[in-house]
Amino acid sequence: MWRRILTLGGVALVACTSTHRVAASQPWVPWNRPASLGWYDCEPGSTLVERHTPGDGGLPFELRRTRIGDPGIRAQVQTERLGPQGAQRPTCCRLAFPPGVLGHEPDREERFLRREAFQAGGVKVEVEVEVVRRTTRLDSGCDTVPCPCLGDVLVEEMSSRRPGPAGEGAVRIRFDPSRSHFSRAQGCSSPPHGSAPDARGLVETRVATALDVPFGLQGARHRCMRVRTWLSPDMPVESLECPSVLEGRAMWQTPDASARGARTLETTEVVSFDCKESPPRGP
Repeated sequence: MWRRILTLGGVALVACTSTHRVAASQPWVPWNRPASLGWYDCEPGSTLVERHTPGDGGLPFELRRTRIGDPGIRAQVQTERLGPQGAQRPTCCRLAFPPGVLGHEPDREERFLRREAFQAGGVKVEVEVEVVRRTTRLDSGCDTVPCPCLGDVLVEEMSSRRPGPAGEGAVRIRFDPSRSHFSRAQGCSSPPHGSAPDARGLVETRVATALDVPFGLQGARHRCMRVRTWLSPDMPVESLECPSVLEGRAMWQTPDASARGARTLETTEVVSFDCKESPPRGP
């Protein structure tokens, strides 16, 4: 069961364990934030356990990630590999920050284009989405003079449910090669990978294949979206994005590091997470 409990230390506990299916009558985990749950939302001592299944037939293993250090938005995350003899020596540390807190976000602007119907994964049920043209200046964070990426710009058509569930990402993103520019200089951005161009020349780089997918953790029913992206034109990967799950994903695929050059994918699934949230600050 999803829990929020005020402890003596004034910290709220959010805990989910034991992945399993939940009844359709179970209410969705309430979520009203504009972004997914991140490590910077959780106090030190919060944990996330992942099960990794190699794509080459290797044995599955689990990783436990723990937030350590002082409270604040600069979240240090320690990783331990769990095995039959217990946890191995932890590796330390990776850092997590809220988007934009470091000041390196590129300049973006959006222009409304249209509203249209969207079908996820060919399902007959249609939802209405808002389509905007998103223009990202890729040279806005350049710190050298002259900037080798001067004039680089990424133009995309981005479709989102409006209104839609809080924290949900775009249901489709299509890259527009005719309006974009990439200098290909060292250190500059490269064009995104995606599917074959459509009739308008747009390249699909992200698409939802299922909406409102339930993911169960200890009786809690998280609202998720199944998403396909591309690591290369011929290598799509799947993920299950859930804003109310720590790090915003319940399942995802990555290239298998143990495959020694083979093109296989490792699947990672969240087994449990425990986010000790600070109580809301007063006005």
